Amino acid sequence: MNATHKIPNIDHCGLDGVGETDFRCYPLREDSLALFSRVYDRRFGLGTGLFRITPAQAVKLLAERLETQLVRQKEEVSVGRWKRFVIDRLIFPLPGRGHGFLQPIFSELLDTNKPPMFKHFLRIDATQNEVTIRCYAASGCLDHECNPPVEDTVRCIRGTDDRWTWQGPSHS
Repeated sequence: MNATHKIPNIDHCGLDGVGETDFRCYPLREDSLALFSRVYDRRFGLGTGLFRITPAQAVKLLAERLETQLVRQKEEVSVGRWKRFVIDRLIFPLPGRGHGFLQPIFSELLDTNKPPMFKHFLRIDATQNEVTIRCYAASGCLDHECNPPVEDTVRCIRGTDDRWTWQGPSHS
């Protein structure tokens, strides 16, 4: 489980040719933040919910922090002062530091295989004239076992001039 929630807004990184609206990382930043808070809560809050934030709260916090709208930003939720304090001090990087307070010691220990896992896998379908890449969520939840949700899809199609053209991504 990589801590993708620590990746800053791509528009502020000085990269040429790619912007925040085109950038995708897996797990999605909001899934990463929600999972890290859940594991912190289980390991350090004794499962009391003291450190846990919901996926919807993670979307709100990251959209504010990144100054952008995220893929799953659909509902309005509130995030209290305590949850903001916990996220700012324990999970997000602090000013002048490359990591949150506990991350250097515990980041590798925070991986989990308990559902929901917020992990992903890619499926690539290819023919002579088309390549389709789909990113599926591997949640570990029973209702997704036979029909995992599609997070993103990109297609590359060969034109009559033999040039390939990318289409997408399309978000589910």
